[in-house]
Amino acid sequence: MPDSALRVLLKNAYKNITKNYPQKATYLTGFYREVNESIDSSRFNYFSESVFKTYKPPYTLAGAEYQGQVQVLKTRKIVHPTYEKNGVRFHGGPYLSIRGDRVLKRESIINPKSYRRYNYELEKITSYEGKPVYVVAFADKDSVFNGKIYIDKTDLAYLKIETFKQLDKKELKFIRLDYTETIIFDKKDDFWYLKYYKGVGNFKATKERFSLTAEYVTTSVDSDSVKVFSYDKQFNYVDVISRYESNTSDDFFNEYNSVIDQTQDLKKQIDLAFKTNVIDSLRRAVQSQDIDSTKTETKLPHSTEVNYFRKILSNLQLDWNLSYCPIQSFDANFDLNLNNTFYNNLHLTSVTKSNNLPIIFGVSWSYKLNRHWLITYQLGSSFKRFSNTSIKQNDIGLAYRLILNAARKPIIVESSIKYANVQYGVDFGGIDNPMKNIIIDKQKFNSKSILTGIYQQTEGIKLGVAGSIYSKKSKQLILSIDYMYPLNSSIPSFQIKEIGFFELFPSKVKISLDDSRLTMSHQSNLQLPKISSNFWFGLTYRVRL
Repeated sequence: MPDSALRVLLKNAYKNITKNYPQKATYLTGFYREVNESIDSSRFNYFSESVFKTYKPPYTLAGAEYQGQVQVLKTRKIVHPTYEKNGVRFHGGPYLSIRGDRVLKRESIINPKSYRRYNYELEKITSYEGKPVYVVAFADKDSVFNGKIYIDKTDLAYLKIETFKQLDKKELKFIRLDYTETIIFDKKDDFWYLKYYKGVGNFKATKERFSLTAEYVTTSVDSDSVKVFSYDKQFNYVDVISRYESNTSDDFFNEYNSVIDQTQDLKKQIDLAFKTNVIDSLRRAVQSQDIDSTKTETKLPHSTEVNYFRKILSNLQLDWNLSYCPIQSFDANFDLNLNNTFYNNLHLTSVTKSNNLPIIFGVSWSYKLNRHWLITYQLGSSFKRFSNTSIKQNDIGLAYRLILNAARKPIIVESSIKYANVQYGVDFGGIDNPMKNIIIDKQKFNSKSILTGIYQQTEGIKLGVAGSIYSKKSKQLILSIDYMYPLNSSIPSFQIKEIGFFELFPSKVKISLDDSRLTMSHQSNLQLPKISSNFWFGLTYRVRL
């Protein structure tokens, strides 16, 4: 915990984020280098360079690190032949310009809510690149995680952050030994922008140790006419930059000589290492049969390489929702006799109440087709603790989503069109079927239990609007209103249906209320639940997987 004076300094720097850093979305164009080196064999596995454009959300936006986008413009790479046997891949590299920005993310080391986790010390007051700065050292109380925070003395802005983290924790099938990063910001037109990021991680996979260096430099900043990228141009976070095909010659990167010159010696060393090692590596690879004509790759199970399953999973959303459905119940007693159907004539009774609250608990799944469009599927059923009124619904359709007020507190607005099917009526309970050989109207019932009730169905089109009343990162609380236009409604019927965990296609029989085998008072028919309105209301808790 920092002392009082240092605490005030850190709090003021944190408070000034919304003033010192861009308050609206910006484009950052930058140069990115990724190098993978085998520590034990002194061999470079791959070396890639890219130029990409980043859509960076405003620093005032909560959860901004999840809203940013990257568009890769050009890329080139050199891959060592024997690298194909190493199944470890690192995804999301270009997103370091967004997710590596500890200020944008309000990381714990600068967030007042987490001060108790760290020890802070004002190390010195000095100058950095001609600017007077406070240098604050920090260290995690419970792990080997430490570093320094450079705070500009004039603006109280974060100018530079250095961190070091050492791990002994197994992550999947490889171990991350340590990770060092440097983040630098620069001031332009009254705002501070990300200028430079460098991360160096040392890892161990099976018996091999290797080092991954990711380096990013911003070459230009644009804050005019900033819009999100179209879906087909976005670099997916789970994509792997080392898997991208080279789409340019060295001539293109000549435009970035001013950037490359900063690390030109490194590039020469890498090129030289490739030239001197390729022939020897090929010879060793052929002798050990590490490479064959099919270039089979041995993959580490559950490694971080990109895969289609993970891409699909990242577009899935899971919702839990409560819906108020306009089903009206009555204070009614139902008395029903069914003859010449089961072994014995059945006498069934049920009760409904007018004060029954028609609430449906449902689960829905959504799949994001692109930035705005989603496919949704929902199913749900009512609580039957206080009444035998039964309500079940399922719907499927399309939703269109917009994010408003993104610069401050984001508001999610959705419109939807869905096909809906609603079943409602009265449950009469279950009947035991110990012999498992009852045949009713040519349908054989094999399960031990049979459910009975009087139900009817309404099919229709639901038009809906929804808006978030709470939104944070990957979780939202959403209020919705739907209008259901009925297309078809069935007449009530007495239904007999199998129930059982293993009954994938349960037998089901509908018996008309006018059937001679069934007797029930006419008054009871008039007291069956019915739809009283076309408007539905819902409250949804959404989680992105």
